[in-house]
Amino acid sequence: MHANAHHQVHRSGGRRAGEAQGRGSWALRADGGQRGDRNQVMLRVNGLRSFEFGTPGESRERLTGLVLQGRKRATAGLLAAYADEGEELEHVGERLAVLDNGGRQVATVEITRVDVLPFSEVPWAFVAAEDEGDSSVEEWRAGHSAEWAAEGVTVGDDTPIVCLHFVLV
Repeated sequence: MHANAHHQVHRSGGRRAGEAQGRGSWALRADGGQRGDRNQVMLRVNGLRSFEFGTPGESRERLTGLVLQGRKRATAGLLAAYADEGEELEHVGERLAVLDNGGRQVATVEITRVDVLPFSEVPWAFVAAEDEGDSSVEEWRAGHSAEWAAEGVTVGDDTPIVCLHFVLV
């Protein structure tokens, strides 16, 4: 399954907090707003921008589990989502608070690489680092294209994709 509604994040494996419906009123938005506000910005947890993998429920649980096991080391998102949300790209060395389905921090990851690539040029090395079970780049593209289409986003070969690499810290 290709649960990367990331950045919507969604990126195929990651969704920035604030996009998801969730609990956890202890998490503060960077602009001080409440978690359910329509203006979607990243939440801050313990001073870190937060990140939720996949979509709420089983998808998030499975993907977060892969991160906690150290298997999932990458995630993809749509560049357009950053502009829509008024968010900056993550940067090398930045640490993110990984949130579970309940909005609780369960891990911290550190960004090790950020690439923005056309959808058709996302390489096998990235797909393998995502570790979501895809056996080829073509399978990855088909799954992610379908996922984003389900969110109302049409992805073409030239659509800019943010490819984040990270390590569990």
